[in-house]
Amino acid sequence: MASTNTNRPAPISFLDLPLEMKTQVLSNLPAREVQAARGICSEMRDVIDATGSQVLILNPMRARAEAKIDEELRALMWYPCPLSLRDYVFSFQKRRGIWKHPLKTRFPIRVASVQWAKLKMGEAETAVDQQAFDRIINSLFSIACLFAHAHDQTYYPELKALRANTNTGFPRLRALLMPNVSNIDEFFSSIDNLPFGFSLKELTKLGLPLDRQELGASYTEIIEKRVFGPTTAIPCAPSARLAIPPYVLTRMVVFDERQGNVTTGNPLPFIQPGICTVTQIRAILDVNSIPEPGNVFGFCLRTRWAHSLFVSALHGRVLAEWQKAAILEELYLF
Repeated sequence: MASTNTNRPAPISFLDLPLEMKTQVLSNLPAREVQAARGICSEMRDVIDATGSQVLILNPMRARAEAKIDEELRALMWYPCPLSLRDYVFSFQKRRGIWKHPLKTRFPIRVASVQWAKLKMGEAETAVDQQAFDRIINSLFSIACLFAHAHDQTYYPELKALRANTNTGFPRLRALLMPNVSNIDEFFSSIDNLPFGFSLKELTKLGLPLDRQELGASYTEIIEKRVFGPTTAIPCAPSARLAIPPYVLTRMVVFDERQGNVTTGNPLPFIQPGICTVTQIRAILDVNSIPEPGNVFGFCLRTRWAHSLFVSALHGRVLAEWQKAAILEELYLF
């Protein structure tokens, strides 16, 4: 019979590790789990409460949470803007979705076109008067609609029939929102004949990166499903991803399928009020890296626990450092 190895070393427990390794392990856990670990035993509590340990544990937690928020905002607010017009528009649509009624889908496309133009023209230090800027936006919006409609036809072909029965009341606007993008020739025909007086060449002279061949390649990537793959990242209503979040902190502009203009039947976005400002979030959570998210998007919390704790802080409660970190981990952009 083979003899058993009695010299096998005993497994090392967490408490046997050096303090530096203990804090490193704990720093990779969510803040609430670290606080729960305090109740396991006195030795664990001593590790967490030791002088200097909170900095070693909490600072990495906060850094991860801030980096996550920064990643969400990068596609929307980063300057200089790294995204093409197509990808910038899609980043807005990921958060506000695609709807049966083309006017609902129009809203994020229009807002994205305006914001992208401001960022890109700011980088190029191009100055124009408001009338010219409005015409530029109208031309950019036309290009953005080509990408958006190509995406809809590729991933949600059923929308074509549904939208055919939707009465917008404005045939010209309907044609703009639902252009013919059935093939690359139709796409190029549209961008070569932009409305509102600006040609593609004139737009590029204003500092807008709109190379004709690159636009065509962007269109081809959409219809060949090389942007998102087999399944799109842009939700189509009705979708749980487009439902108004339960724990809203700052105001945002959203759509609700239950609401619309009762006179014309055209759906309208509405302002979802918040309970605080971004300035208050920064002060309560003791963080300076959270920027204003613009006029459309807002900050929310994922859990009732974090929301209740934040509300109590709004009413004067002083939060512990781990509570601030825990709330920061629950913060997200909608």
